[in-house]
Amino acid sequence: MSRSRVMRLGFLSLLLICFLVWLFHSIYLSNSTMSLEKTFKADHSFSGRIVVTVSDAKTGNDQILIDLDHGEVSDSPNLQFESTLKAGHIDTCWGIVEVKSPSLDFVVTCSNGGGTNWSARNLLSVLKSRSNEQIQQWTIEQNWKVCGLVWSTDSRSVGVLLEKERTDFGLMGLVSAASGHPIPLETFKVVVYAVESDRKLRLPVIRKDSPSGWASINWIQ
Repeated sequence: MSRSRVMRLGFLSLLLICFLVWLFHSIYLSNSTMSLEKTFKADHSFSGRIVVTVSDAKTGNDQILIDLDHGEVSDSPNLQFESTLKAGHIDTCWGIVEVKSPSLDFVVTCSNGGGTNWSARNLLSVLKSRSNEQIQQWTIEQNWKVCGLVWSTDSRSVGVLLEKERTDFGLMGLVSAASGHPIPLETFKVVVYAVESDRKLRLPVIRKDSPSGWASINWIQ
């Protein structure tokens, strides 16, 4: 067998391996998303619907609808709504980010609780706008970062979009990392806090291992 033919076969084999790795990786990501919980126990302290829009390199834009009244999570690709509330997405809590409630009675602030420590937990505080009195403070759990904040339309609750990142160490991920471009895999979930009580609603993970994922949050009625 000639050397050129051996090289050609080797190249075709490498292409086939890369295709199979990509295929299995895509199936894994698809299955990991399909296996996520779609229901949760509703808490009547919270009402309305939350929409999380997720964009990533694999699926493009997806809309995920969280129905707080019925305790359901569903994909809603054709959902039409007007985003009237600000700060659906924030890039970072580095420094201090402030978001006013629709009633203008409160403001929620997001900060890095560890000062100059990038690995510190994010800290959320709710203040009365007029007196600057703090009425709530929540510490985000370890390894999760705030990437979105939104008030409920009645100013009684705050929806917090959280993300957790890990690096893709699959074959394609290692190839990308070796070229200086590691692939971040983002996992997203939502926690809802009541402003004037200690009620809190932890919702299921809504997207797992989203490649180079980005997300925003909106609260609609």
